[in-house]
Amino acid sequence: MRAGLGLVEAALTFLRRALVDRRARAARQAARRAEPTAAAVAWVEPHPEVDWPWVGGWLATPRSDALLGRDPEPVTLVTSALEVLHYRRAFIAADSQSPRRRQRRSAWDDTALVS
Repeated sequence: MRAGLGLVEAALTFLRRALVDRRARAARQAARRAEPTAAAVAWVEPHPEVDWPWVGGWLATPRSDALLGRDPEPVTLVTSALEVLHYRRAFIAADSQSPRRRQRRSAWDDTALVS
């Protein structure tokens, strides 16, 4: 401690900005990124009637394009979306079983097999 200043005070004086604990910031960001996934898992557990194999991929999409990172409350966004999907689940199931949807899927599968 020279000149009556501690290390933090000297750094603040010299840099003219606050010091940043980058490891702590990275840990906070990682925890924030994991919160929506944890909320989705917590939401699905008490809903045994939900059999949506696509939820993992659906949740990965907004995460990969940083949509959840830009939202001030990503947990609320995910749980609200799951509530809407749950409310509309009869229509989702009916749409996935429609002849047009099955026809599109089989055409895609045939194309994928030929390629």
